[in-house]
Amino acid sequence: MWKASFALLLCHASAASAWCWSCSAHGERAWWVFSGDCQCKDGWEGSCCDVPVTCTNGMDTMCPQHKLVEHKGKCADLDGSGPISVGKAAMGLPPSLQGIFWLTEQGDSSALMSFATSNDGAGLSTLDLSKEFGIEVRVGGDRVWSFHDKATSWGLVAALDLIYKFKFENAAGEAPASADEITAAQIIPEGHNLGISLTATNILNFRAELAPMGSHARYNSSVVWGRPSSVLGFSGGYYDLVQVVDGNGNKVQPAFDDWAMYCNSPTTGGTPGDFFYRVAQ
Repeated sequence: MWKASFALLLCHASAASAWCWSCSAHGERAWWVFSGDCQCKDGWEGSCCDVPVTCTNGMDTMCPQHKLVEHKGKCADLDGSGPISVGKAAMGLPPSLQGIFWLTEQGDSSALMSFATSNDGAGLSTLDLSKEFGIEVRVGGDRVWSFHDKATSWGLVAALDLIYKFKFENAAGEAPASADEITAAQIIPEGHNLGISLTATNILNFRAELAPMGSHARYNSSVVWGRPSSVLGFSGGYYDLVQVVDGNGNKVQPAFDDWAMYCNSPTTGGTPGDFFYRVAQ
C-alpha cells in the first residue's frame, strides 16, 4: 500500500511542477497573474523556479533526485581522484572521517561510502558539530555512496531518498566539543520522500564505534569503524567500515586490495567488477 501512496505522491508532485500557483523565492511574475509559469532568476528553473540549474554544496535547496544521474565505475579504477569523493581535512573532517570507506561483507548492496563534501545541498555532507546531527549523508546522493549491484537496496534507497543522520559522541558518550573527540555515533535513518525518521533506537538501533587506530587484526593501517545494529533489542548484524583510501587520496593496504578482490567476486551480485553511484548535475 505504501508503494501505491508513494506513486500517487510522485504523480501529484509532477502535476504541481507543470502548473505553479506560487513562485519560489527564486522566481516572480506580475501581481495580476494568479497561476502559471514564473520568471526565474539566474541559476533556477522549473515552473515554480524551485529547481537549481546546477546542484552545488552551498545551496539551501536539496538537489532534486532527477538531477542525480546514475553512473557505473570499475573496481580497478578507484583511486584518490574518484569517482567516489575523498573526505579531506580541508573539508573540516578529522582523520577518523577522512578518505573513502568500504562497507564490508554487503553482497550486492552497499560498496563504498565517504563523509566528503557533496553537491547535494541543504547542508548535507557537511560536518557541523553545533547541530544535533553532526553530519547527514544522502545514501543515494552525489558521489558519497555506491552499491555493488543495482539490486533491492539500490531501488529502495532511491524510493525513500534515504539519509543517514550521524549523532556523534565522545568517549564519555556525550556530544563532542571538537571533531577530534569523535569516537562513536548513533545513526538515524530518514526516508526523506516519506518525511519519516526512525528515532526510536529501542526498535532500530544503528551504531558506529571507532576502533583504536592500529587495533584491527587485519586492517591496522586503516581507520576502522565497527557497525553493530539491533532490532527490538536483538542483534541485527555487524560489519566493519574500513578505510581503503586515506584523506590524501592514497590507497591504504591491505584494505584496498581486499576491497578490489571482493568487488570483483560473484558475491557482489550480477555485475562483479563494477559498482554504481550517482552524480549531481
